[in-house]
Amino acid sequence: EGKFISTFGSKGNENGQFGGPCGVAVNSKGNIIVCEHSNCRIQIFDSERNFISTFGSKGNGNGQFGNIFQMCIDLNDNILVCDCSDGIIHIFGPNGKYITQFKVDQPTGIVADPNSKNVIVCGSDNKVSIFWIESDNKVSILKKAERKIFVRNLLDYDWEFDDVKFKL
Repeated sequence: EGKFISTFGSKGNENGQFGGPCGVAVNSKGNIIVCEHSNCRIQIFDSERNFISTFGSKGNGNGQFGNIFQMCIDLNDNILVCDCSDGIIHIFGPNGKYITQFKVDQPTGIVADPNSKNVIVCGSDNKVSIFWIESDNKVSILKKAERKIFVRNLLDYDWEFDDVKFKL
């Protein structure tokens, strides 16, 4: 049984306010990163829930979002944002600086493997793909599911793709 600690924020579009929060993660420094569907942005807070910065906006340019749905943090504290409408995974540095992006068919969920540089993405087409993020931020596909599967939450499953196995 969990113990309630606190809440922070309110509805709105100012710093520290949220418009449809749809993903949250904590990086290695304890910073809390929140992605917002309605405000098309990411906000970063320190471990005491004090606002640090925000980045992103609605649009289709580098670092802009069409329909963000989820996000995750990789081993390097990079922020990966799942943009459903544009079929793009955006990659930002820990401070929110745009790095790169890659295309994925209808992405709806994303999780970074905490033990490798692999990123697992599921799509509304009921497929799961594994990507390898290299140290120079180049992205390669490792494996794509051979058969369609239904996924509600990537963290609830053991994934096995031939020789690659993840226990998340």
